[in-house]
Amino acid sequence: MAYQTSTGNYFTFTRNYNISEFTAAIWIYPTSSPSEATPCGLWEAAGFTYQWIISRNSTGTITIAVHVNVGAVTVATSTGTTSLNTWSHVGLVKTSSGIQCYINGALDGTASISGAMLSRTAASGIGARQAGNLPFPGNLAEFGTWTRSLSAAEMASLADGFKPSRIPNPDIYYPLVREKIDVRNNYTLTTVGSPSVQAHNRIY
Repeated sequence: MAYQTSTGNYFTFTRNYNISEFTAAIWIYPTSSPSEATPCGLWEAAGFTYQWIISRNSTGTITIAVHVNVGAVTVATSTGTTSLNTWSHVGLVKTSSGIQCYINGALDGTASISGAMLSRTAASGIGARQAGNLPFPGNLAEFGTWTRSLSAAEMASLADGFKPSRIPNPDIYYPLVREKIDVRNNYTLTTVGSPSVQAHNRIY
């Protein structure tokens, strides 16, 4: 099972990643294509200076972005697309020298960057940005983060259906498969509105 998010229905949690290497990954099932929608990210409470973010654009492309300081954002956009009413696995990997965009286990977009990510402690979200802005219309499942850069093989394994818990040392793992808990380090997930339970492919 998964959770459907939409305007006014999403999740928030608090976790700051002021680090040089980082990975975030999630399954998405978009049901419509607004100009920009947000499966997940971390930002400040007011304004749009995020630490990291994964977004989906109206054409189905995936954009990832990271701030290393205020006013210095690095962006990479995929050449491939994600389809409506279809499950796709997407991810952001930050290495010590760049960011990498993944779609369905394949590297699809890079950009150079150095330094630790901008410190942000106010709000992280799944299904929308701060205060519900730019909501993601569709289903989300199997969200995970790591305080290291996952390899291409590890990203491919996630897209093949591995649980994030099978990839060494996830920092957060919200299955979003009925459960709304972090099964790794007990970071609280707060529900905003009423995201509804939906079907999802088997994860093992």
